[in-house]
Amino acid sequence: MTGQNTAVPGGRRGRITGKAALAAALTACLLASGCQTTNSLPSWMNGGKSESAPPAQPAPQTPAQTAPIQPPVAQPPAQAPVPPQPAMTSTGELLPVTLSTDPAADPTAVKIALLAPLSGPSAATGQSLLNAAQLALFDAGNTAVTLKPYDTRGSADGAAAAASAAVNDGAVLVLGPLFASSVTAVSPTLKAAHVRALAFSTDAQVASPGIYVSGILASEQARRLVAHARAQGILRFAALSPEGAFGRSMVAAYEQAVIASGGTMVKTLFHGPNDDLQTKLRAFTDFDTRAATLAAQKKTLEGKTDPASLEALARLQTQDATGPLPFEALLMTASGTPLKEELAVLSAFNADGRAVRLMGPMLWNDPALLRDPSLTRAWFPAVPQGPYKSFAQRYQQAFGDQPTVLSALGYDLTALASVLARQSGGRAYVDSVLTQSTGFAGANGLFRFRPDGSNERALAVMENTANGPVVSGEAAASFTATDAAKPAF
Repeated sequence: MTGQNTAVPGGRRGRITGKAALAAALTACLLASGCQTTNSLPSWMNGGKSESAPPAQPAPQTPAQTAPIQPPVAQPPAQAPVPPQPAMTSTGELLPVTLSTDPAADPTAVKIALLAPLSGPSAATGQSLLNAAQLALFDAGNTAVTLKPYDTRGSADGAAAAASAAVNDGAVLVLGPLFASSVTAVSPTLKAAHVRALAFSTDAQVASPGIYVSGILASEQARRLVAHARAQGILRFAALSPEGAFGRSMVAAYEQAVIASGGTMVKTLFHGPNDDLQTKLRAFTDFDTRAATLAAQKKTLEGKTDPASLEALARLQTQDATGPLPFEALLMTASGTPLKEELAVLSAFNADGRAVRLMGPMLWNDPALLRDPSLTRAWFPAVPQGPYKSFAQRYQQAFGDQPTVLSALGYDLTALASVLARQSGGRAYVDSVLTQSTGFAGANGLFRFRPDGSNERALAVMENTANGPVVSGEAAASFTATDAAKPAF
């Protein structure tokens, strides 16, 4: 890529030099399965299966650094190349030549559009997606790709206008938009033009064939938690959630996963903002029955003077209720202040994380929240730590800011689009390729799109401890082909 002229946002032009010339192979952030020539689709993007593509120059070989994800065959795993870095000046500053935005710069280039809120209240989020996309373009090193950002202004109308502009400019694939209402707004235009979209939304309700949502779905989080709990021998489950679309979606998936796994769904409770939470949770936790059991045990021990009885009575005096809860694991979908309110009431009824296994969404991965002693031993899903940390370090180095799991979606989808563009000038953006059962590996771990437009992810499970969260369940290393067509709940 040395000497290649590209355009940048705002119309500036420059020259990519230095380390960017090495960016012909995708980074270890994407778990590259060996350094391959561009005559084949790298195995990190298809679960280990190589596919034909037009001839191109071989990628430069660099020393191995990270073990890749391999298909389930009995052979030593290949090694990933050392990740190339963005173009830097001699003082270590990122050169402002990270994005090609001029469709006329190369009329033969594969045109990809990025729809994101680059202005308005969500501009910071949109900029993080754009930053990650820039990083992916450097790493992919595919000079035959032109990616142009379009500002959705954070609204459905803005997204619809951006989609129309992208189609008029000849885009053959759209990355984004972010919000569910925006995905709904762009779908008619993109479907009429036969242009696929890889949206950043986490709402499976707006997905459809050809309009794929890539965000980590509530249903995927719930399924992963149930699978981990059942592997630990937990049989009796319950769910507690504020009313709302997110809670309903996660609880529905949780209930179906419990039943499918042979567990028992004991109780489910949804509550509104005006409900008497104390009264509801008193009944939900069978507090009165357990309190009566405690009173009976105390009465039995009263008057006894042997050391064991005295010790048992002293222990019971510190409790408000005793006896087992009606469930072993409790899914809670709330976060922030609503979660703290629920935890306070559960603690008063001796039903917090010290008495039952609490499970929650990825939003629980918050150091301030996890300091609450009520969340002792709590489980929550997370993206695999290794690939994400590698991406986060490189993002921090390039842009001086911390990324998010959402930022990593911008990286993964741009890298995927760039690699697939090597196939027949971008004609690889078809449903059969995008929904291949082996899936793709990225900074957020393994993922694959389902034919209905939803997605499946290989998530880890974290457990909260006194020293912070630790991995309790590793993410899967591969997908099974038989599960590829399962729809999201």
